Amino acid sequence: MVNVENLISQGKKHFLMKEYEQASDNFAEACELLAETFGEMADECAEPLYLYGKALLEAGRMENNLLNNNENDSEADEEDETQNIEDTTHKLNNIEPFDDEPLNNSETLDNITNYQLAWEVLDSSRLIYEKKNDKDSQTKLADTYLKLGELSLELENYEKAISDLINCLEIQNIYLQPYDRRLAETHYNLSLSYSLLSNYDSAIKSINDAINTIKNRINYLNNLPTSSDFSDSKNEVEELEALLKDLHDKLQDYRESKERPFQIPSFINGTSSSSQLPQNKETQGKIDDVTHLVKRKTKE
Repeated sequence: MVNVENLISQGKKHFLMKEYEQASDNFAEACELLAETFGEMADECAEPLYLYGKALLEAGRMENNLLNNNENDSEADEEDETQNIEDTTHKLNNIEPFDDEPLNNSETLDNITNYQLAWEVLDSSRLIYEKKNDKDSQTKLADTYLKLGELSLELENYEKAISDLINCLEIQNIYLQPYDRRLAETHYNLSLSYSLLSNYDSAIKSINDAINTIKNRINYLNNLPTSSDFSDSKNEVEELEALLKDLHDKLQDYRESKERPFQIPSFINGTSSSSQLPQNKETQGKIDDVTHLVKRKTKE
């Protein structure tokens, strides 16, 4: 299966380069080849399906941000044009009020297809990993639940996001160290999900859990023996200390929103609602860049 290994390797490289279209193509082809050889729900398909679903999720986020940016630009241009008309004609009754234009049907369908395919692929990976009880498979199952939770956040299905993230957390608490950054990411996403349902007590608890995990990570790194990796550890500590400030700001947002329940929280900005935690080598980062994307489905 040399070709499959090459496809997966190339897909990972494209993913790191934020080239999610190419990454999706590579992972989709690898999944297809493995399914033809071993069957669609074979153990060999679990990780490529996970990688494929993760790439599709990031592709959907990027396009979503692109559409939001284009919509905001159009609104700003329209407002400028309307102001110019008002200044030159003073005929306000003849000026049509600006309304947001609905998204192009093909764009909407593409984005829905992207997220829908991501869900189908990730759920298939979940079903395969659930059949195995070894530590490696279970931690990968937790990673899959995390991505399913993030996907539900993107689709504004917050109850489902909470369910998936709790499943993720239950596994992580068994197999991960208390200073593992993946725990912080899960707690952070849980806090977002609760806050978007105005359950601020639970959001505050989850964000505090994320803060404590980051503190545990800092303590762990500070107590490592001096080695060739000392500079990397020092850089990560500096990064984590900056992150702690952001998490405390988020905690304050939740507390203020709890006190003013009818005010829209300041952290809701109309774009991606998923975690913005800085990532190290253990976890993949969230992407804010936008590029043109082409969706790909696996062949029937």
